[in-house]
Amino acid sequence: MFLLFDQGLKPNVVDSSNNLVTLPELEAWTWYCVMVQSRYDYYNKTSGYTAPQCMQTEGDTLFWQKFLYFLVSLVVCFLLVLLSYTFFRFYRVIKHTVYPTIQLPAYIQEVGYTWANEHTHPIKCYLSHAPNTTSVDLTAKC
Repeated sequence: MFLLFDQGLKPNVVDSSNNLVTLPELEAWTWYCVMVQSRYDYYNKTSGYTAPQCMQTEGDTLFWQKFLYFLVSLVVCFLLVLLSYTFFRFYRVIKHTVYPTIQLPAYIQEVGYTWANEHTHPIKCYLSHAPNTTSVDLTAKC
């Protein structure tokens, strides 16, 4: 004997002598619980009911679930495109800041070049004029 009930409704008793029972007319996406009692008619003996075993039935995916999945995927795609665009713009700003496309005039480049040589290589300049060396580096402008 099977006792079938869903959440909040009255139990439905299914009497069967088979070990396998098919339960008809179950609703989709509903939780059902089953308790089983064994019975032996010859000696008129019955067992107690087992602990409830609950399971949710499956069915077609509901429209609102499909719509929700679509919206979530749409938002994720939008955020990926926005993140890619933001990264691209950030890359271009950094690139144009570090490597500008407009060339500086020659007199400014010359001043910047000589200033960079004077201030970025002090060790090279110091070593080229060291008193213990046998040769002097004439290319260094210190």
